[in-house]
Amino acid sequence: MKQRILIVDDHVDVSEVTAELLEMLGYASNSANSLDAALHLLRTHHFDAVISDLHMPAGDGMKLRSLLAEEDNFRDTPFVYMTGKVDDIPKLNDPVLVKPFSPDDLVAVLEDVLNSKA
Repeated sequence: MKQRILIVDDHVDVSEVTAELLEMLGYASNSANSLDAALHLLRTHHFDAVISDLHMPAGDGMKLRSLLAEEDNFRDTPFVYMTGKVDDIPKLNDPVLVKPFSPDDLVAVLEDVLNSKA
């Protein structure tokens, strides 16, 4: 069974490209374009990891990570941030993918976070 990844980004084109990369790499994925949509999907489906944009207008990746940390069901869900704003990356406890990223970068960070959960 393929591992399922939730992609959270307010730019649909980024979500689509990331989903295509994940499919090529052997993962399944769903996309959400807002914090609320992500929370809905997380509460109704199982995901092995979350990749979320760090900066979004209606609730950013740090807010999503904080909300997940408060819920027992999601506290240990592997989490990866992604951002195109390299000058504005705060100190985080989770890995950060810098957009644009390569398939190799994506698979390396996913394997790292998924293997650290095992």
